Amino acid sequence: MLCHENRRPVFFLTTSHGRVTCNMDARRCRAYLAERWGWVVTFASFCVHFVCFGIYYCFSITFIALQEEFETSSTATSWVGSIPIGLSTMAGVFVTPLIYRFSNRSIALVGIVLCFTSCMVTSLITVFPAIYLTYSVLYGVGSACASLASTDLLLRYFPVTNCARATMFALIGSSAGMLCLGPLTYTLIERWGWRIMLRVVGSILLVVGVAAIFAFHPPPPPPTGSGPDEDDTKEGKRGDQDVSPPDGTREGSEIPDDRTNARVQPKYAKLYNEVKTDQNKKAEDGSASKHAECEKTSEEMKPFLQEQIAEGVIGKEVCASLDRCDSDIAVALTASESPLPDGAVGETGEEDEVPVTFWTKHRSVFYPDVWVLGLCIMGLGVMNSFFYINMGSFLLSKGFEKHVLPWVVTTLGVSEMAGKLLLGATADRLPFPKIFLFIFCSVTGIGCMICLLYVRSVILLLLLSVVIGLVVMTIADVLSYSICNQVFRKEDAVQTWTVVMMLQGVGFMVGAVFGESIDKTGSYNEAIYTSMGMYAVCAVLCIAVPLYQKLFARHRFVMFDHQAKCRRLKTATTTVAEVKTSPTA
Repeated sequence: MLCHENRRPVFFLTTSHGRVTCNMDARRCRAYLAERWGWVVTFASFCVHFVCFGIYYCFSITFIALQEEFETSSTATSWVGSIPIGLSTMAGVFVTPLIYRFSNRSIALVGIVLCFTSCMVTSLITVFPAIYLTYSVLYGVGSACASLASTDLLLRYFPVTNCARATMFALIGSSAGMLCLGPLTYTLIERWGWRIMLRVVGSILLVVGVAAIFAFHPPPPPPTGSGPDEDDTKEGKRGDQDVSPPDGTREGSEIPDDRTNARVQPKYAKLYNEVKTDQNKKAEDGSASKHAECEKTSEEMKPFLQEQIAEGVIGKEVCASLDRCDSDIAVALTASESPLPDGAVGETGEEDEVPVTFWTKHRSVFYPDVWVLGLCIMGLGVMNSFFYINMGSFLLSKGFEKHVLPWVVTTLGVSEMAGKLLLGATADRLPFPKIFLFIFCSVTGIGCMICLLYVRSVILLLLLSVVIGLVVMTIADVLSYSICNQVFRKEDAVQTWTVVMMLQGVGFMVGAVFGESIDKTGSYNEAIYTSMGMYAVCAVLCIAVPLYQKLFARHRFVMFDHQAKCRRLKTATTTVAEVKTSPTA
């Protein structure tokens, strides 16, 4: 809240300790927001998921309207809703390179415009097959651009610590959208038809989405003196210096890793900043000439530059572009020897090769455990597709009335939102890696499928929907976005995440074949039995990932270390908060 007192702005800030009134100028307020801009981006991502995912997560209601008007089969109608959900993650294969080439904001804006165009054009369609193009493909690609651009930016602000919490909060937007847009979708369809419904929700999407993506600024580089693992230990803060939300390109704030495509800060950043600070102080005091200081800086930085070149972290063209003592640094680079002799073994115990090849840049894509994890998440995506797309048709086949559908959709939205809040608050405090939550999800899913075969009461159906949304849908949907940051090394997270998202998209699409069950047999019983088997397979695959890493890739067995780090940081943060709020503090 902002008010004016003696022509000086007064800002009222609400924190966890109550209402705090502070009198600060615009510059300090801008710095305050900049230090916590990661959480601003998190809220913006929440809004993007609210409109983009909330619309087609209510497709089980639209499913009935389309089937009645065009007189199509359940399978054909299911493909209309499953294709965009699948493309929203599978399109990461080509959306992620576009994000790296341009910016998160521009790609997200393109996605919002595509989704709005899809809703408007689809509302004019009179031939059912055309909907596959105007709605399924166009909306799917648009939602992929908006969602993946926001999630990628979110993971850059929170690479390890608070990763699960921030991701959970952003993805709560999809559940909140399902909760709010479900009753709205049903009311608009019942009164004015599904065409007017698409125009109304499309307009909401455009307004909310465009407003949200203006907060998509790339994160600034870590402050001087921060270690490689201290970039996100202050819950969204990015240093104590007086900085503003960055508006520059990503190239201006990050240095690429030639081997893994992971954008990381070089290890010599701390030393370089310290040397630069010392030199500036000495130059101001007049204690040494600039030429003498440059010679000293060159000698101090030379071993570190040689070390970084040997490890393949940076290239000569990066070092040559440093903003000071370029000539001396170039001499140091010229005098440096080759990175490592052929057959030499680095710190990781793996054989390092001098040339940058396709294998060295994309080797994480070929890890067996990546594909095992991807298959597990693909199977869980198939199950979630059933709840998003075929739930309405399933309930009608069981004899439930049509007016029960919005109640079930709303219950799923509320319970899934509550599950994401609960998971976001506890995921980083668990005594075991988050991947084991997939096992709990699979076992619970088997029990829910058994209950769906025999449920006949509306009350029991709503209670079952609470369990499905709170446990099954929450874990299967949310953890897939952040699981790679814990299961794999930081430098492998980007490429492994792309593979996992692609396979999850395939699972969402394959979920449309559940319609074959009712088309051929008149019931969904065969689909339910198949779902039980798939949940069992997913549980086995979850166990296989840590076993493989522990037995055959111990240098990549980092999931327990990452979880322990999150727990230590959470404990330290809680202790500091308790000390600040204690009466004796």
